Amino acid sequence: FAVVLVLACATANAFVLDRDIAAAVARATGGNATDAAFTWEDCCSSSCKASNMQITIDPANPQKGQDYTYSSSYDLSEDVTGGKATYKITLRGIPISDKTDDLCTDLKSTDTPCPIKAGHVSSVTKGSVPASTPSGKLVARTSWTDQNGDDVLCVQLTFDIQ
Repeated sequence: FAVVLVLACATANAFVLDRDIAAAVARATGGNATDAAFTWEDCCSSSCKASNMQITIDPANPQKGQDYTYSSSYDLSEDVTGGKATYKITLRGIPISDKTDDLCTDLKSTDTPCPIKAGHVSSVTKGSVPASTPSGKLVARTSWTDQNGDDVLCVQLTFDIQ
């Protein structure tokens, strides 16, 4: 996974999604964690195919100009061979992106491309937060549906960019 923060920062600056970042983050689901000003939460129903999500970001709330490492893992109950990925991003409560893409197209250059086999899935991505990222509360929500239209996962990440 890559952190939606960079996706959102790039979107806030250029209104263009970074597909690699978005695809990587899209694999997240489940759980609830808080660390400093960064939080994440599962926004999926109990029928989602991904469970036992773990997300860590180092540093915990990356800021403008900082490098970060984003790690995630989850358990997938069924193979995912296709589907849709939806990305919704707000900055200071203002919508800056609402986009749906082909899931496998977004995942093709990540460390977990389609098909994603049932079982334990983990990913580590490194990136950096652009120095030109606007300050404020950034909320990024990513959800997946599979080849049958069934919910796979949903995760919401919240950052405080200073």
